[in-house]
Amino acid sequence: MITRGIVADVVTYSSMIHGVCRLGQWREATRLLDQMLSKRVSPDVFTFSVLVDTLCKEGLVLKAKSVVQMMIQRGIQPDAFIYSSLMNGYCMQGEMDKARQIFDLLISKRSVDVHSCSIMIDGYCKAQEVDQAKKIVKIMRLMELVPNTITYTSLIDGFCKAGRIQEAQNLFTEMQGCGQLPNAQTYTVMLDGLCNNQQLSMAMELLKEMEANKLELTITVYNVVIEGLCKAGNIESARDLFSHLSTKELQPDVRTYTIMIHGLCLHGLLIEAEELLKEMRSMELVPNTITYTTLIDGFCKAGRIQEAQKLFSEMQSCGQLPDAITYRIMIHGLSHHDLIIEAEKLLREMGGKDALQMAGNITTSSETSWAVGLIQEIVECGLSADASTMELIAGLLCKDAVDPALSLLNRILKKRLHDSEQKLVLSVPLYDSKQRASQLETEVTSLNMC
Repeated sequence: MITRGIVADVVTYSSMIHGVCRLGQWREATRLLDQMLSKRVSPDVFTFSVLVDTLCKEGLVLKAKSVVQMMIQRGIQPDAFIYSSLMNGYCMQGEMDKARQIFDLLISKRSVDVHSCSIMIDGYCKAQEVDQAKKIVKIMRLMELVPNTITYTSLIDGFCKAGRIQEAQNLFTEMQGCGQLPNAQTYTVMLDGLCNNQQLSMAMELLKEMEANKLELTITVYNVVIEGLCKAGNIESARDLFSHLSTKELQPDVRTYTIMIHGLCLHGLLIEAEELLKEMRSMELVPNTITYTTLIDGFCKAGRIQEAQKLFSEMQSCGQLPDAITYRIMIHGLSHHDLIIEAEKLLREMGGKDALQMAGNITTSSETSWAVGLIQEIVECGLSADASTMELIAGLLCKDAVDPALSLLNRILKKRLHDSEQKLVLSVPLYDSKQRASQLETEVTSLNMC
């Protein structure tokens, strides 16, 4: 466009920035802004608002703040939408004090609306500060602002997660009395709260109400209830609800199957759980790492280590990489069945601090030399000897393994001495560096005298 001699104006640039922001391409958006400024095309409030909102949603609050500062320097006053976007960015980062400063600024400018209040309420609820959220509601009422469905949903979710289920229920009733009808999200939040607070009979009643009101219920809603039933040990009701999903024209997703597999494993129904895994594949659903880990855990706890090993290999061949939890379950299961070589192989595969912790957990007195060698190897590969490492050595000392544990501690302290000497020479005066190195050398010498 520009190469054809057509001059782009503020509307053109703003439209392009809006377009790339919708695609999540914030780098391209900032490049276009820089291009605007270099060509002396002045951005307007809309240009800045789109960019600030995108940057905040991407978690780049500092960049968003610098854009706001730029617009102020150029004599353009940020509007309530821009400040609300920045406030939302801080809330997403859990920086509620900074979010509150912007909120107070909006109050001083008399620019507070339901949207900005809802952002603050949601932020406080996610930060587990529900009483602060209630204070924002009081401010809304003083300013004659009416909380909407979004506001109430955030509040209900906050109180449910805080275990204050009665207050959540009161809010659920209150919102309907104020003419704010709960939507599917509100119901889902309320259902989740009831299930997690052992109020299953009320949750089932609420589900019936939702179905009677002919709300468009997604599989997410039923996942919440099925999981609640499984956690409460009511596997029969969970199985019944799961089997009737097709009558509601709903297809179970990966999470639905994973929830059911977990519930069945808890009740030792491993054959049925394995059948569900096969059913998933027949439905062209790909089991994820959590699905596999859940079933592997079930097999390990039932002492069926060979089936667990088979699943562990299968998940990797299917492109699902085991995470730290999967490794821990497998290593614990293998060591419990004295399959130390296989456990060691997985520990080496695992690496890092998780491997150190696992080495300490599976060590018995007969495996001391092996564990010491493994911990030493992991540390010497570049992992720093931190408090968890020292805790493992203390465990070895308690297992009548004094000599090897002290030998390992000696090696670690010597490595710390060498690393400290290198770092301190570069970062502090020579005298202080020598003094700190001398302290570490004294630690090693004292250890050698033990």
